[in-house]
Amino acid sequence: MNMLFIFEDGMNTTFYLYLLKDGKKKLLRFSPEVQYQSGETLSQKYRLLSTTAFIDFFETAVQLKIENFVIADKERVLDFLFKNKQELVINNPATFTYTASDRYFEKGKQHVTKAALTDFISYQLDAPNQLGIFERQEHVLRLIKNELVGDKRITAIPKKFNELNKSVTTNMKLPTLLKFFKAYRETDKGKTQRLTVPDVLSGSDELSWPQKKIETFIN
Repeated sequence: MNMLFIFEDGMNTTFYLYLLKDGKKKLLRFSPEVQYQSGETLSQKYRLLSTTAFIDFFETAVQLKIENFVIADKERVLDFLFKNKQELVINNPATFTYTASDRYFEKGKQHVTKAALTDFISYQLDAPNQLGIFERQEHVLRLIKNELVGDKRITAIPKKFNELNKSVTTNMKLPTLLKFFKAYRETDKGKTQRLTVPDVLSGSDELSWPQKKIETFIN
């Protein structure tokens, strides 16, 4: 399974390519600032192209067939998660401050409002944990999964899926989407290889597309 998850947020759009093959799980995480050979950033490329054209471009860029995709608009996903709710419980992986609003988040489980979760998943590179935003946005996948499968009634999941479909653009039917969430749920730290593009922990200011590193990671 090759699935591209696009977390749509204007020029701060981020991209997650999940690979599941022969029981091995890999996740590539792409910053909105990463530049392709044309000089455009990935988020600029996404905004310029149609969905079909961008998928074609991305397949060529990573040299993989993208079988499934989900495009999740940040605001509509938040509406889905907070339907009939005032608060949600999150598990924050690391202490940080969202600088745009000066909102401080402690590490660990906590109740958040819609406004707080908006800050929690809005793109910024934290200091010193620059990869924190990717960990937080991955947490959204778990929140969506919990919302989909939390109600055990037979009719609940299809109903929730129909509601989610109003918040995302996807070519995935319910069985495939549940298969993805099942694979993601079973992904524990240490069992999934992750590569963030660019690798901000390398100490390099270079934001270009590291083709050889991506090829090595995938293969």
